[in-house]
Amino acid sequence: MLADVPGVAVTGQERGGSLVAVVLMAAPLDAALVPRLRERLAAIAVPVEFVTSSA
Repeated sequence: MLADVPGVAVTGQERGGSLVAVVLMAAPLDAALVPRLRERLAAIAVPVEFVTSSA
């Protein structure tokens, strides 16, 4: 789904019985990129969390 975005990996994690998509970004969060990625992930209909590799 985001394989074409360099430095980004998406995993699914269960948190308190709910599935959350966790987007791991190799670089610091890019304020312009986050909304575009969130829009692309909307199709999976789960909450999305963005983290950097340093987190």
